[in-house]
Amino acid sequence: MKLDPLKKFTEWLDKEKKHGQNKMPTACCLSTIGLDGAPNARYMSIKGVTDKGIIITGVSSVKGEEMNKTPKVALTFWWPTNFRQVRIRGNVINLSEEDDNKIFDSCDERIKLISWASNQSKEINDPFKIEKSFKQYSKNFANKTIPKPKHWHAYLIEPEYFEFMELDPKAFQIRLVFSKCEQSWEKKYIQP
Repeated sequence: MKLDPLKKFTEWLDKEKKHGQNKMPTACCLSTIGLDGAPNARYMSIKGVTDKGIIITGVSSVKGEEMNKTPKVALTFWWPTNFRQVRIRGNVINLSEEDDNKIFDSCDERIKLISWASNQSKEINDPFKIEKSFKQYSKNFANKTIPKPKHWHAYLIEPEYFEFMELDPKAFQIRLVFSKCEQSWEKKYIQP
């Protein structure tokens, strides 16, 4: 039987979406290597899962700059309702312009407008300027298809490592690890 940790991840994510109380089950902590060489982490929401990996987006932000410089990241999901955690490490793959457009088109209108209104992670003197900019873009694109801004980009995280941890308040943790070995996966349990 072929080992498929991405399928297991999708099953856990689907369960969290259906049965968890988490309002943002796709939220995770994305860890990158900072431009200064130090670790950097932030919470974000993934855009989807394919048979090749996990899709995230970045713009001309610090996150995007860091992933372009060092294309290795870690994702950590924590779903307290189901007492589950998933840790993933992988390589960052730049997606094509065609894929970018498809992913951007699938975003809701508010996210698209924010992508136009905000120059993510850049310094701003007045945070209320973003709201003004958002309102202006809302007017500009009213009743129109909102195109993808040039600075908006999607990435595929191609996993090399998964750790699935299930907590049992009355017993020990169960930790299942999948490590990529060439074109297949190795599976092992590790101690809590």
